[in-house]
Amino acid sequence: MSEMTSDTEAPAAENATRMLTAFFALRNFVTSQSLLNYPQGMSTNQLKTLHLVAHKPGISQTTVAERLGVTTASISTSVRELETQGLLERRANPDDARVLRLFLAPLGEEIFAKVFGTFTRTFAQFLDVLPPEDQVQLITLLETALTANHISLDIRKLNYVDKPNWMKDSTVSC
Repeated sequence: MSEMTSDTEAPAAENATRMLTAFFALRNFVTSQSLLNYPQGMSTNQLKTLHLVAHKPGISQTTVAERLGVTTASISTSVRELETQGLLERRANPDDARVLRLFLAPLGEEIFAKVFGTFTRTFAQFLDVLPPEDQVQLITLLETALTANHISLDIRKLNYVDKPNWMKDSTVSC
C-alpha cells in the first residue's frame, strides 16, 4: 500500500513543483515589466497601500499594516509620506476618533489607475500568446482551484504579506 501511495504522490509533487516554478516565473515577469512604470521614489509597500485603499476605501491604517505584514509605526510613516505627496487622505472614523480611515486623494486615484493599468497590460501581454478560449480556460481553472481551496477572489480582501509573521521572526531562512 505504501508503494501505491508513493506512486500517486509522485505526480502530485511533480505538478506542485511545476506550478510553483510557473508561479515564480510569472511573478518575476509581472514585476520586471511593471516596475519600469512605478512612480519614481515610491516604495512597493506604498503602492500596495494605494492598492488596498483603492479597493477598500476607508480601510484603517492598522488593517493596512496587518495586510502588508508590517508594523503600525512603519505604515504610519508610509501613510504620512503618501498624504504629504497628495496621494492619500486620512480621516477620523466617525465611530471612533482614534481610528484613522484611509482614502485615495484625486492624485492617488490617478497614480493608482496608471499602475493598475500597467499590471493589466502586462497580464494581457502575457496571455496574448494564447487563443482567447485557452485564456478563458486557464483563468477558469485557476479560479476553480482557488475557490475549491476556500481562497477568496474578492480583491477587497487582499493581503500582501510575503511571509507569515512567525517566519519573519524565525532564524530559519530559505
